[in-house]
Amino acid sequence: MSSSLRIATKVEWVRSTEGNPVRAFTIAAAQSSSKKGAVEANVQTHTEFVRVAAEHNVDLIVFPELSLAGYEPEIARDTTIAVDDARLLPLKEQAERFDMTIVVGAPVPSSGEKPHIGALIFDAGNASVYAKQFLHPSDSGRGVREEDE
Repeated sequence: MSSSLRIATKVEWVRSTEGNPVRAFTIAAAQSSSKKGAVEANVQTHTEFVRVAAEHNVDLIVFPELSLAGYEPEIARDTTIAVDDARLLPLKEQAERFDMTIVVGAPVPSSGEKPHIGALIFDAGNASVYAKQFLHPSDSGRGVREEDE
C-alpha cells in the first residue's frame, strides 16, 4: 500500500459576529502505511508526514485510525499508547515547532480490560485523547472496547 498526503487549503472555520472569517486554515489528511505493532517506526513515519505538511503551511494534519500501531485490533492491548508516552515526544515537539495540530490514531487506555480505539491530539503545548464511542460491527469483539462496555 502506498502512502500519500492530501492537502485542502484555506478552509473557513469560524465567523465573527460581523460575518467575516476569523481565520482560514490548511488541513492535510495523511494516508500512511503502518507497520504492525511497531509504534516507534510508525511515529517516525508520522514525523516525516508532519515535516512535509509543515513545508505546505498545514495547520491540522489527521492520520488514520490506529495509525501508530497498525490497524490490528487483536494486538491493541499490547500496543496501547497513553498520551504521555515518551515515544510520542517527537510528535509533540513538531506540534509546537510547526504550530500545527496533529491527530494520530492509537489504541488508548480505558478503565476496562480492553483499550479504546482512540485519537491522540497534539497542538502547541497541549495533548488530549479522544476514545471512539461506537465500534463498527466488524471490530466488535476484536480486542478493543466500546464506550459502554
